[in-house]
Amino acid sequence: MKKKHLLPILYICSFLCSIAPITVYFILNHHKYIGTYQEVIKLSIGGAVCLVLMLLKICGKLKLSSSTVVFGFAFGLSYLLKSITDDILIFSFLILLGDVLDKMIFAIPIKRIKERVFIDKNADATCEKMEEILSRYYRGGE
Repeated sequence: MKKKHLLPILYICSFLCSIAPITVYFILNHHKYIGTYQEVIKLSIGGAVCLVLMLLKICGKLKLSSSTVVFGFAFGLSYLLKSITDDILIFSFLILLGDVLDKMIFAIPIKRIKERVFIDKNADATCEKMEEILSRYYRGGE
């Protein structure tokens, strides 16, 4: 398998590794957090926002430019995830665990493959230019 085709698979595995601990804990204790229909809707929206933010973080696209944006996200997520804030210590530990596992297992291979793909693209471009120059030289300078 080519390295550039392996990169999306590693990104997906990295994302799944990041969310695995908190997902397993939430599934095992879902009866504790989901009581009414409104809580289910708020948790679903909050969870979707958290997943998108985590996916952006893993891909390196999460750039929060101002403190207003950060505090706005914090307020919005705390409102949406209000029913699980009692266990914030457990959830923050599980998020930390997922992030550490992601960095230990996937961050280094992703970085190496991205560098290798970049090097291969540059080598191919250089090779094409050299072939063009050599073909002009050996054809008599056409």
